[in-house]
Amino acid sequence: MHTVAKINLFLLLVLTFSTIKANNQADSTLQGQKQACHREIKVYSGITIFYSTLGYGLYTAWYKDYSTGHFHFFNDNQEWLKMDKMGHSFSCYSEAVNGMNLMDYVGLSKNKAMWIGSFIGLGMQTIVEIMDGYSNKWGFSWGDMGADVVGTSLALSQRYFWDEQRIKLCYSFHTSGLRSLRPAVLGANNLTGILKDYNGQTAWLSANIRKFARHSKFPPWLNVAVGYGAYNMVTGNPNDQAFFLDSKGKLHDPSHYQRYPIIYVAPDICLQEIPFIKKHRTLFIIARFLAPLKVPLPTLQYDNNHGLKFHAFYF
Repeated sequence: MHTVAKINLFLLLVLTFSTIKANNQADSTLQGQKQACHREIKVYSGITIFYSTLGYGLYTAWYKDYSTGHFHFFNDNQEWLKMDKMGHSFSCYSEAVNGMNLMDYVGLSKNKAMWIGSFIGLGMQTIVEIMDGYSNKWGFSWGDMGADVVGTSLALSQRYFWDEQRIKLCYSFHTSGLRSLRPAVLGANNLTGILKDYNGQTAWLSANIRKFARHSKFPPWLNVAVGYGAYNMVTGNPNDQAFFLDSKGKLHDPSHYQRYPIIYVAPDICLQEIPFIKKHRTLFIIARFLAPLKVPLPTLQYDNNHGLKFHAFYF
């Protein structure tokens, strides 16, 4: 859902900048139990205030103007060829990783940092889904909730077993060319298009080769990524066949746009593992901030409509 996409992006940015600030302030070692305790109190207080403020803001901005009723469920699993679900998983994964980094700054043990950090993103998304459940415009979506759990679990399990993120969820976006058909649905400009136009979004699963082949000669920064996207989606629900007007007033029949999924395979670069970046504190923090984005590189694309296609540069 578009409101959830905006919430996810906002929460991700807040957590990321919080982590960057925390890393800038952190000493190489904690200077005593008292300092650690004060740091923990400040972070927990900040999280509490953030949740309370954001919850009230969400209600005021997105739910207040819509009628509410009894709690109910809404099945949107057939919408957008699951691209919205990919967005949920990506957001919760990124929020969990940043939450864990923040808890590391506090000085918590591995287990505490792992569980509390994971809850930061999943907890916020759960609040959003509950609010949706009382809104007559939407409803509680088990599909969205499941995607949130998948993203959080990916971050949590890797922290538990490996104490690092060897496999990451990342994201890329390009202008799809369909946005002008339905600007209210797909975005009126490039900024809103990033959030709304699922035709231009690609969700990636990017794995570091060296982490799984320690004695190989692959460089430590090289990843291999598999991406998923979809195209020709002018409506969310494939059963929505109501004619619509584009931005120029031309009438369109949704049945003329046959949606289809797309698979991508490409190399990726883990910026945090590049040796000179790893040694430079500021560059490392910037690399961590950019980690959720797929690095544009040569890419193979496959779909049933066009077969196999090569992109010299794909984002």
